[in-house]
Amino acid sequence: MKATVLITGVNGFLGGGMWEYLSGKSRSLKLAGADIIPGLEDERIWHIDLTCERSLEKMLTQVQPDIIIHCAGGRMSDEEAARLANLGTTESLCAALHELGMTGTRVVIPGSAAEYGIPAKNVRKIREDVKPRPQSEYGQIKWEQTRAALGWAKKGLHICVGRIFNITGAGTPESLAAGRFAQQIALMELRGKSGILQTYDLSGKRDFIDIQDVCAALWMLARHGESGEVYNICSGRPTGVAELLERLIMCSKMTDVTIDEQGTSSPSFNVIGSAAKIKRAVGWEAQVALDKSLRQTLHSWRRKVRG
Repeated sequence: MKATVLITGVNGFLGGGMWEYLSGKSRSLKLAGADIIPGLEDERIWHIDLTCERSLEKMLTQVQPDIIIHCAGGRMSDEEAARLANLGTTESLCAALHELGMTGTRVVIPGSAAEYGIPAKNVRKIREDVKPRPQSEYGQIKWEQTRAALGWAKKGLHICVGRIFNITGAGTPESLAAGRFAQQIALMELRGKSGILQTYDLSGKRDFIDIQDVCAALWMLARHGESGEVYNICSGRPTGVAELLERLIMCSKMTDVTIDEQGTSSPSFNVIGSAAKIKRAVGWEAQVALDKSLRQTLHSWRRKVRG
């Protein structure tokens, strides 16, 4: 019998990537999706308000998912909208599952490295036992989402969290560093071979990971992750933000790019994850080389800006 997998937030960046990734495994899976925003036109996708418990109960009763990958949410400029999309949908989904007694359904919640905040100076690689100290609104919301998910796990639901670091790759939105850089480079390429790229502080190092690796990790956690646990989804490799930009420019057709860097007064810090726990638990590790991922990031933005 085919396993039924429900992907919420299916019309967003992560949810769409997850849908595409699992579509390649469709012979052994039955896919269903859910989102309130328009996007994919597919009879398997439910267009519902993911904060409405009654609508969720109706969908869950019909779909009967074995696995749920809850990709709804993400970064948003409006704090209340972000809280509703991330935390609100998680609370409603878990409440609906609990009400229906669907304790056997395996749920994965994508978290964020933003939950950790600025790590202590003696921390070279952040492990899951490091206490989160989020510094941003988004990080705080994702930490609240994680705590809510783990709370539902204690009530009997099967839930784990995949804490994702900095995503790159095809479709990366401008809300993420690689997407923001690639968008500007793609637009500059339309105008010629020189231009000015505006950016915030380029100091510090981050842990970048391709969207395909992220999807693979979430899928492995969905099948084999332990309930009530948090797992870093990261490469474990430090890359300077300035280096990332340089490598993206090298992938481009630009010959003369002036970097207009703003907001460099704040102290730099590094956010690098340890992937030891997820490798030990489910055998996952990052596979996609950063340069390949950056080429795909830029290529997807070229297609987007050209219409």
